[in-house]
Amino acid sequence: MGRDSLYVDLDWPSSTPIDSSQPTSEVRKIKIRIGNTHLESLAGHGDRVRPKQVESISSFLSCQGISGGLAGGDMNAISPSDAQLAGKNGLNDAWIVLQKSRSEAEDAEGGKAQEEDDTLGHTWGYQPLTVFPPGRLDKVLYSGCLKVESMERVGVALMANSSWVSDHYGLFVRVIVN
Repeated sequence: MGRDSLYVDLDWPSSTPIDSSQPTSEVRKIKIRIGNTHLESLAGHGDRVRPKQVESISSFLSCQGISGGLAGGDMNAISPSDAQLAGKNGLNDAWIVLQKSRSEAEDAEGGKAQEEDDTLGHTWGYQPLTVFPPGRLDKVLYSGCLKVESMERVGVALMANSSWVSDHYGLFVRVIVN
């Protein structure tokens, strides 16, 4: 289908000055890259090209001069092998990282870690219900100096003129630049 990604580079002030010995030292800037994508769908062709598409995203987010990168969008993660694509390409999957952190925090508090309901991560298949099962098709992947602090679904049950605004839920992510 000829899918693409869109990227924007941001010059971000670093917490480390260029010369910390000087009181009026210029603030060093780092480059953060933000991307949005819509990967190939469907079994067959999509299964063959999604790994290359994620590899390309990883290259764009981690190339020389980029301190941190984040890409989100419809990853069309419909095959079991899609669950491994982020890690195989040196990227963090925000949902997975946040779920792991939540589980570790519950363990540290002495309570029994509760398995998070996987359906809370589902972003597709409800608006409207389809013959395909709901799933976590939309993802946020990141690398480098970024840390995802929180993520939530947005646009749940959002309608306009008696129609769904989208067949996907959106994702709102809070990110810390380290």
